[in-house]
Amino acid sequence: MALAYRLLPDHPLDPGLSLSLSYPWAASASFALSFLRDPTVLSLSLEASHGFNPPYPTALGASFGAGFVANDRVSYRFSASASQPVAYATPPTLSAAFGADLALDPESRQSVSLTLRASLNGGEVRAGLSLGYQARGIALPAGP
Repeated sequence: MALAYRLLPDHPLDPGLSLSLSYPWAASASFALSFLRDPTVLSLSLEASHGFNPPYPTALGASFGAGFVANDRVSYRFSASASQPVAYATPPTLSAAFGADLALDPESRQSVSLTLRASLNGGEVRAGLSLGYQARGIALPAGP
């Protein structure tokens, strides 16, 4: 569950604050800036998070993202992030992702995405591939 607030909607960097609560129980607060120059979007965010279950993990993070709209159906995105746990001698987690989105209809209400991810934590490298589907504003049929 999250709550987001745009501090200055007319500002060119569109600053915003967000608070979120997730399960297993953790809370986070973030400050974000985004810059839109058609067809490119750049974003930067800073985040602090805290877990409410043992070992009560707390971390500070920063991320950078860039997106590019190729045409009315295809867009690309790249992101990089670093997260540093607030614990003695704990290495940071570094991650990067590259993805592509394909709109399935002209109004972009349905889309599929493909994302490649890699992360480095304490000398351990992990990689992943995900396929996603998103639907926005789909009208459900009314009952009889």
